[in-house]
Amino acid sequence: SSGINAEYGQSYLGDFICLSKSKLELCQAVVRSDHHLLVEALIAYLEEHNDMIVQTVKNCEWFFKNTYKDFMKKNFELSRRLLCVICAARVKAGSNDLEFILLAIDRLFSLELPLGYGRLQVGNIDSVQACLHFKVDDEEPMIAVNPILLCINSPVIKSLVTDQHQNILEADDFSRAAVECFAEACYTGKPETVTVDNFQDVFKMSHAFKVDWLKKKCELFFSNYVDTKFNQSCNYDDFVFAVDLALFQMEKLKEGSFLSLIISAASSNILPSTRTKYIQQYLGDFETQSTCKIDICIALIRSDVCLILESLIQHLQNPEVKCLNEKSRYLLNKLDLSVCFRKKPELRKVLFSALRNLTEVDREDFRLILELCERLSETLGS
Repeated sequence: SSGINAEYGQSYLGDFICLSKSKLELCQAVVRSDHHLLVEALIAYLEEHNDMIVQTVKNCEWFFKNTYKDFMKKNFELSRRLLCVICAARVKAGSNDLEFILLAIDRLFSLELPLGYGRLQVGNIDSVQACLHFKVDDEEPMIAVNPILLCINSPVIKSLVTDQHQNILEADDFSRAAVECFAEACYTGKPETVTVDNFQDVFKMSHAFKVDWLKKKCELFFSNYVDTKFNQSCNYDDFVFAVDLALFQMEKLKEGSFLSLIISAASSNILPSTRTKYIQQYLGDFETQSTCKIDICIALIRSDVCLILESLIQHLQNPEVKCLNEKSRYLLNKLDLSVCFRKKPELRKVLFSALRNLTEVDREDFRLILELCERLSETLGS
């Protein structure tokens, strides 16, 4: 404790891997506040012997169970070096070494590394660190990433790396810019490079890999986008960008928060005539659209839902249409016909005239038409 303990303790420590548990505990007591000596001893050994990890399991297990969490949090450079050598060890590790690798990774996960810690890795990933790659395209180089920092953020990637021993992750559903943005966000804790061009894929990745904090940041980005773009000068491209994201969220994630934001902003800030025009253009031929896209258009068009009914009538009046198909049935069930008929009473006669002229009505179609008549009788009267 008079100042010579660190030097003597380090000398006595010697070869970390060859020490008994009792000697390790004695060294721990001797170095006292200089616990970095134990960390440096492990780093030095792993850097020199990372092809012989299996011999280190017992002492490394002791080490990770007795590492000082507060010390590691304050010594980011040492923890960074330790991350690097563990990555290198995993590259060379065989099946017998997995227990040590998992133990090391799990111990490091308990460290609450600060946001921005991983910025040291951006643009500086060497062969030692880059034992995990995203494969975006067969014709382009794979994107090298630091597996530890991505595992800290994503339980999905952690499982792929530690449980399934994967070192190449398929990412052909995402753009290269989005993958790079996703990785940098995991390093820095901030999605600084999210743009309109890569947003959708970054949002998809945050969901696919269950990076919840990034998903929330993406939702905030979307909310700010809608607040900024949905106004009286909103153009069609901005409108479609937002509605497509709401469609993705509803179809793939079964969530409707984006649609709620759009409905509120569109009804308050976009001129009704502009909104109607954009929705008609977006829906196009309803026969080719998904039911989810039809639902979104119905929700967005609000009181102008008669326009969708008119599109359906126009379809049914086509001489080549002999019966109801799946989308026609869906619309007849989904639309509130009583609202349409109150607003435009003439549509009632036109619709039933078009239905009457169908020449190949089956039992299912007949039953649907009867149900429509019953519902309308109750709401509109005979």
